[in-house]
Amino acid sequence: MSAMPLANAASSSPLGTSIEVSGVSFVRFDNPLRVEAYTQPGASLTVMHRIAGNGGCFMVPEGNLLCGLIQWVVKEDGSVIPEYWIEHGELEELTAQQEQKVGARPEDSDRGGRPTFVESP
Repeated sequence: MSAMPLANAASSSPLGTSIEVSGVSFVRFDNPLRVEAYTQPGASLTVMHRIAGNGGCFMVPEGNLLCGLIQWVVKEDGSVIPEYWIEHGELEELTAQQEQKVGARPEDSDRGGRPTFVESP
């Protein structure tokens, strides 16, 4: 049996895209460790309302917006993938810390010009 076609296919938001929810700003950010931690069985996720201009379902880890957002995007083939949105203030702190450690070298940044980060588990 094939999957039903989606009424409105969602697409991934490009890294660096910004959104605002309840007065808090978030930036689409690649963080596989947080995605893994926040989507493992037993993790606490609170369903949010739709965010205009963004498909999929948004959830709040641990019920705390400062933990960021997980966006579940339904792909055209019916698979679902989680994407992470970091709280803007935290991203600014991480960026400042990274720049202090390595300087603002182009080879230390992603395509959006922001430093890349590796978190310890």
